[in-house]
Amino acid sequence: MKKQTLLVLITAFLIAIIAESAVAGPGGSIASSGSSSSSSSRSSNSSYHRTDSDYSDASLPEFVPFLIFIGIPILLILKLSNTQQISTLKKTAKARLNEISEDEKIFEWQNLQPLFEQLMHHTYREWQNLNISALSKYMTQDFLREQNDSYLQEWKQEGFVNICHIIKINSLEPYLIQTEKDFDAKNGIIMTVELDAIVKDYLEFPENGNIIEGTKDDVQAVRYWTFILSQGNWKVAEIANRPGHVKFINQYQKNKH
Repeated sequence: MKKQTLLVLITAFLIAIIAESAVAGPGGSIASSGSSSSSSSRSSNSSYHRTDSDYSDASLPEFVPFLIFIGIPILLILKLSNTQQISTLKKTAKARLNEISEDEKIFEWQNLQPLFEQLMHHTYREWQNLNISALSKYMTQDFLREQNDSYLQEWKQEGFVNICHIIKINSLEPYLIQTEKDFDAKNGIIMTVELDAIVKDYLEFPENGNIIEGTKDDVQAVRYWTFILSQGNWKVAEIANRPGHVKFINQYQKNKH
């Protein structure tokens, strides 16, 4: 394998690690298993007329190998650090939940888990149906308004449908918990959970069956769902596609101090 080709592959690997998810789906993210067929087609078309001599003659900046050399270890260190941080946050959240459930058995994880799973399934279903009225039962007003303005309203006008549902939940764990001083069984608790699941998630134009974004394949996805308890009802306040995008509960903590 030529040196240039190897460097291109390594660079592509680095980009794949840090690439952002495409916009769509509940919470603004369509699960993806890789490049879309359209992007693959564009890539193949752009390189169709290249020959081996083109690659051998191609010049590569001298600093690129150096960047790759130091970039991979840095990315690995950041990945390990992030994994450790997530593990610590989960342990803290579980410990706090155990404390809360000593006084209120309703907050035992064995009771909350099936409730949150049910809310997730309902949210996906009504999101696919573009049913704003039904979604208002499961989402906070602010979150629903944001999602409707950003996605649902436009999709309805364009005739697009986001086919999305959870096929299998691999794991669901507490990630962050925030409680008010005077919280009780009906008010004053915000919880973010980490969902690891196999999902079906793509944007389609039903009239001709064209896939606008995403893939029909089942895809593994990790999402961070934030729920808030108000007047005895849990509602979705945020759906983030990575830990760094979890904003609602962190902003709530800042506003309190």
